Amino acid sequence: FCDWTQTLPCELLHSGDGYTPMPGFETGALYRELRIGEGDAPSVGDKVCCDWAMYTFYLSHVVSARGLTKGGAFEGDDVDATFLRFTLGDGSMIGAVEGALLSGMRVGGVRRVIIFPGAASYPGMLPNDKGRNWSQLGPAPETLSGRRSLDFVAKNTANVDKSLLMDIELLGVGEGARAVRGPGAWTPEALAAAKTGSL
Repeated sequence: FCDWTQTLPCELLHSGDGYTPMPGFETGALYRELRIGEGDAPSVGDKVCCDWAMYTFYLSHVVSARGLTKGGAFEGDDVDATFLRFTLGDGSMIGAVEGALLSGMRVGGVRRVIIFPGAASYPGMLPNDKGRNWSQLGPAPETLSGRRSLDFVAKNTANVDKSLLMDIELLGVGEGARAVRGPGAWTPEALAAAKTGSL
């Protein structure tokens, strides 16, 4: 799904710039490893704990940002409700979240995901999704400004880019999963980008 409103995501899709089509969503989501996790890999039915950040391509609005690559709301601890906790495969999250976690990601890993409108994204992003609303699936922004940003893009009837950029970190797998960074190593590309401020 590429059209003229999605210039940057479409360039990335065809450039081979380190992004890989996501299994099951080959035309709907791309991902890139930022940190290779060395912990457990989740499977369908596992409870998981994740941290996440999300931005819109259109006007670069912040949907959610905590402590991942771009910062944000840094307060909170292991019991903070802003961590994403859910059961994989229960249908409560957008396809790109489940796809990222189920395509070889391990605890301690961080992935950057580009989400095109459609099956991998929130409902209601495409014109033929009438009567559906992005709030039917998670992850949901914790702040009013985040909800407004997502709402603005989702409900915009102009021909704007409705693609999203998401960073997701797998913190834990299992019933008692803690919100603590697991073992892993940052990729050389992520380290280089962090030094230049382009991450």
